[in-house]
Amino acid sequence: MIRKLLYNEIEEAISLQNRIYDNLIDKDLYIMTTPNDFYDIFEKDYLLGYFINDKLVGVLTIITNRLYEQNLCFDCNLDYKDCYTFDAVYVDNEYRGKGIQNKLLEYGISIAEEKNIKYILSTVSPNNVYSHHNFELNNFIVYKQMIKYEKYLSRSKKILIIRSEHNEPKRFSILERNRF
Repeated sequence: MIRKLLYNEIEEAISLQNRIYDNLIDKDLYIMTTPNDFYDIFEKDYLLGYFINDKLVGVLTIITNRLYEQNLCFDCNLDYKDCYTFDAVYVDNEYRGKGIQNKLLEYGISIAEEKNIKYILSTVSPNNVYSHHNFELNNFIVYKQMIKYEKYLSRSKKILIIRSEHNEPKRFSILERNRF
């Protein structure tokens, strides 16, 4: 089941993120969301959880169309009012390979469709082949690759994007194909 997290579940989402990050061999695959950002996203945006038997096993954070440094619209010269940013998506190591990341992405896309958002953006490390594959399955394409998040050791990230067709709100199509 996917739903918005409750306030008292934010620490559980942070703890899950920390456990996943601690087990990563390549720490460049993921940029940690700060506790302050979790609470900010909870108050202003979407903090979604995937639950199995009441256990939180996956999280998707969505930055809505607002002025916020993590809104990727500024890197793509898009109007922030037209964009949602999927800021973080992660799944408990024990539950990987079960389609949970895809289900979270699909759920997030459905929220954007309901709000008539034109663009959904996200980043992925060039070395994170599994996440990149899951985003491609959900019609995201590489818009550009750049050094992103300089405060985090200047890691290179691919910015992925999909574009909504407003006359057919249930369909998303490729904005631009620019492979690296």
